[in-house]
Amino acid sequence: SCLAPPETVELARHAAALGVDAVSYMVPCFFKPVGDAAVAKMLADFALAVPTTPVLFYHFPDMTGVACSMERVLVAAREAAPNVVGAKFTHNDLADMQASIRAGFDVLIGSGDELLLPSLVLGTAGGFSVPGMMGGNRAILGIFEAYERGD
Repeated sequence: SCLAPPETVELARHAAALGVDAVSYMVPCFFKPVGDAAVAKMLADFALAVPTTPVLFYHFPDMTGVACSMERVLVAAREAAPNVVGAKFTHNDLADMQASIRAGFDVLIGSGDELLLPSLVLGTAGGFSVPGMMGGNRAILGIFEAYERGD
């Protein structure tokens, strides 16, 4: 995401034209929306600019300074833009994360180091891990494989 919504839309349209599988949107951390409805409107407006490309909401309140209910934002945004399909969740409110999953959204855990296994148990589709991106991918893959086996 860019700090300016018009530039964010421009980059998303470019990515969509290249045939990406999905794009993500993080609210600006400078001109911040206030409240769930404002965040949902920004997300929906972004998604409507790339209507045939799946959109993930990048929920990272510690980075953006924008507190919101991810589940309420996703539900409201999807009403306006059906291509809002899920989120990258980089936060610690696992109840909000699980509510989003139960509402039918695909969720990836963004803080996949300490929350990877609990998030898998709660129904996430996967996650991002800093150690996994820095060469520790065998260990992270081992967690996924053990979970899939039921260990």
